[in-house]
Amino acid sequence: MAAAPLRLALCLALSFVVSGCSAGGAPGPKNLLLVTIDTLRSDRLGAYGNPRVLTPNLDRVAARGVLFAVASAQIPSTLPSHASLLTGRYPTAHGVHDNGVYFLDERETTLAEILSKHGFETAAFTGAFVLDHRFGTSQGFDVYDDRMEAPLRRGAPPALDGGADPVTRWWLGAWFGAYQRPGESVVRAAAAWLRGRAAAPSARPYFLWVHFFDPHEPYDAPPPLGTIYDPGYEGPMDGTGDAFHESRSSGALTERDVEHMRARYDGEVTYADRCLGALLDSLDALGFLDETLVAVTADHGEGMGEHGYYFEHGSRVSEPVLRVPLLLAGPGVPGGRIVPGRVRSVDLLPTLTELLGLPAPSPIDGASLVPLTAGAPEERDAYAETQCGLQTMPVAESYRAFASGEWKLVVVASRDPAHADRPPRVALYDLDADAGETRDLSTERPRAARDLLAALARTVAGGQPDSLATLNTRAMDEETVAKLRALGYVR
Repeated sequence: MAAAPLRLALCLALSFVVSGCSAGGAPGPKNLLLVTIDTLRSDRLGAYGNPRVLTPNLDRVAARGVLFAVASAQIPSTLPSHASLLTGRYPTAHGVHDNGVYFLDERETTLAEILSKHGFETAAFTGAFVLDHRFGTSQGFDVYDDRMEAPLRRGAPPALDGGADPVTRWWLGAWFGAYQRPGESVVRAAAAWLRGRAAAPSARPYFLWVHFFDPHEPYDAPPPLGTIYDPGYEGPMDGTGDAFHESRSSGALTERDVEHMRARYDGEVTYADRCLGALLDSLDALGFLDETLVAVTADHGEGMGEHGYYFEHGSRVSEPVLRVPLLLAGPGVPGGRIVPGRVRSVDLLPTLTELLGLPAPSPIDGASLVPLTAGAPEERDAYAETQCGLQTMPVAESYRAFASGEWKLVVVASRDPAHADRPPRVALYDLDADAGETRDLSTERPRAARDLLAALARTVAGGQPDSLATLNTRAMDEETVAKLRALGYVR
């Protein structure tokens, strides 16, 4: 469901593309490459109509295949969103609602398990501790490379006097510990696996999942990309959330500072794009690209100041944190096509299995997008939630949303025990007329609000019970707490 200006921008952005062969009669893919880019807003890509940010490699994937104009994540948090991508199920079904505390139960069926069962070699290379194997996303992978090598914060922990307590010392040491790696390091590891496979050819197809943590905060792309979009800035913003929030809380923040943070984010987007290009070049050099189905998406977007929500993503369900790019290219995929209607992250798994000629698991919340790539005029209803901080942060409210057609319903519930008897707040937005979600129409259009509230209730009721005692949770050890704290997920 794209507004008319977005449709026009998309058509202009891809007007140079010459459509390739249709799926009918064309040979299907042998291999699958899935690339997930953390925290990537779709409106930063040239293929989505952005003329300023350089994303030539993402754009060429779009030009070769299908671009989904309005793709919605089901939850704006890394682990649960990847759980939905890998299972085709809503968080209400797979039970993963937050980072660190939750894990994907082994009873869930992942894309890697499906493909492994059908003879695929499977390998994954992840860019951040939040997707460590202990959280269940490694299910079905022959190789799961989650070795981290660098801290998020640069330098060494600050020196403390002898009077500092041991817990403080331990936290500060862990804050600078290794729990992420830049995209180029992920590409080196994945390319080495591909070269090994080329050196010892196998009749088995492969499934390769590559996760880039960039452009997650801190926005710290290597020179010159870190400041390429705002080279003249001389203020205090260094791309970290710490610097931003410190300046904001002190009242010293300026609009110039905000613009520089956005420019820093854009530099990270271009860096992630270059890493994707290096990965695709490796596939091409080894002769794998032409026989590989390529899927590129993100786990969630990022707030850039909409509704006062700056450079974060986990605790809201507004469109900027839910909208993600979704691109498909390769054998069996039509070239240069734009699908305008709303689709969902949970639709990716059944789409990939159909393109590979394999059955999707059941039960599943997603549905194949293959008919839409052939021109079927369909738009999907989409559920979204955030339970961010249910156990790891003192977040005051939880959010659920349900979108259908032009309408989007948002339900906000308080987590304060003192307000347990308060009914949730409900807001209704017309996304066609009000893409910024600024005007609540719930009192003006009560029937639409009731219908979406009923659909939301059915979705939640169809999943797991919302009792913490029944969810897939475990106590976090000190290492997990420290690394998630450094990622900003624990306070």
